[in-house]
Amino acid sequence: MWAVRGQVNVMKSEDDSVVLIDCKEEGWDNVLYDNLFGKKPIELRNLHSSYEDYMKKLAEMCSREFIGQFAENRGEFTRRHED
Repeated sequence: MWAVRGQVNVMKSEDDSVVLIDCKEEGWDNVLYDNLFGKKPIELRNLHSSYEDYMKKLAEMCSREFIGQFAENRGEFTRRHED
C-alpha cells in the first residue's frame, strides 16, 4: 500500500510497524530523514550500492544500525542494541 506525503510516495507496511521507502521515488531522502529518529525500523528498496558509506554515517549519527543488502538493492535501519 502507498501513502502520499506531499509529492513523495511512501510505502506502508501492512501492520505499520516498518517504514518502507522506495529510493526510486523523488524525495525519498527527505522521508528517510524525517523517520531516522523515530522508533520504527526503516526499509529502503531500490537502494543503489553507491549509498553504502553515506547510510553507515547516517546510522552512526542517529544511533541506528544500517544493514545493507546491496545484492538485492535494499537496506535497513534498525535501532542499535545498547548493552
